[in-house]
Parts: sequence; structure tokens; C-alpha cells
Amino acid sequence: MTIRVRSITAEEAEILDSWQRCDDIVRYRRARILRLSEAGWRCPVIAEILALHVETVRWVIKTFNEGGIEAITPQPRSGGRPPGYTQEVADVAQDLAHQGPPDEEGRATWTLHGLAQAIAACFEHIDTMSHEAVRRLLKLRDIAYYRAKQWLTSPDPHYERRKRRRDRLLAMARSTPDGAAFWLDQSWFSRWPYTSTAYRLPRREQMAPVRIWT
Repeated sequence: MTIRVRSITAEEAEILDSWQRCDDIVRYRRARILRLSEAGWRCPVIAEILALHVETVRWVIKTFNEGGIEAITPQPRSGGRPPGYTQEVADVAQDLAHQGPPDEEGRATWTLHGLAQAIAACFEHIDTMSHEAVRRLLKLRDIAYYRAKQWLTSPDPHYERRKRRRDRLLAMARSTPDGAAFWLDQSWFSRWPYTSTAYRLPRREQMAPVRIWT
């Protein structure tokens, strides 16, 4: 059964013409459907021209015929599903990221899975939490997560010998309660044992980007 648009009034034509000139793609397509149908084009051809499903074309024409412009006017979206976690959960995620993992984790920085378990443990109503949920919570507070890249291979032919020497020095530093090891590289140095910052403040406070390594 062929579906064709009914007679379009002058007022409706003016609205449809304005839709064809606007930036709203939904309004544009619906106006084109009605105008092409008015010109005698069949639904399958209109669908092919506008890259739409033929049932979409038929729905627009049928809905307009029954309810007019108001029936085919796009309605604002509801905003989607409400967030699954409150701001309180996001606050806890940010605080934990600032503190770093506990010593029993054996790491200097959080993993997403470890942070998810720590957050869930703070709330009785949260049994489990996915790592993607944690990523979204951190993003709310301008905390970015990065996965560590693989280590590069040193081109130094004496790398293995120097690495063994370094490991011996580290073992000596670790064997004494007040032992410490320093790396000197050009114009900076770092100390072992070391702590790593695993968070950053919001961008508006102009802090350096955070990197939470796995």
C-alpha cells in the first residue's frame, strides 16, 4: 500500500521550509520526506535518497497526516539513564586516588580494579564495581587514567653487567633500615624508596596531568 503525504497547508509549508534550512538533521530529513512525498516520490525512493529505512519514511508521513507538524517535531531527550553513583561515591574515589593504595597491595599506584574494590568496600550498598565505572568517576574529577607502556630495550652492550651492579647496590640499600639509593641522570635525581603521585587536581588549578600506571 502506497503512503503519500496529505495536502500541506501554507503555514505548514513555511515551517517545513525553515526546517530544510536549519542545522537540525532530524528536522531537515523529516521536512525533505514530506516535500518529496508531496512531489510524488515513493517511500522506497525517498528512503534511498536520504539514507533512511523505508519504515522511517512511512512513519513520518503517517504521523504527519494524523497529527500535523506538532506530531513530527523532535522532542528533547530525557538525558538518558541517571548516573549509577552519587557524588559521594565520586568524592571517595578522588580521596582514595589521592591517598594511593595500601601497603599490602605491593604497588606505588592504583589499578582501576584495585581502586574499584576499595571504593566498593566503603559503601554497604555497593557489592561490586566495574573498572569502567571507576574510570568515569575519576573523569568527573578531572583524574585521567593511563595504561603503562612496555619497557624499551637498551642498546647499551654493557646493559646487563651494569644492571647486575645496580641490583647489588639496591640490595645493599634495602638490607639496612636507613638505607637509601639515588639515581643521578643529567640534571635530576630520584630516591628509593620512592612515592608516586597518582592523581592531579582539576585543570582549573593548572596542575600537571595525572598518570596512574598499571
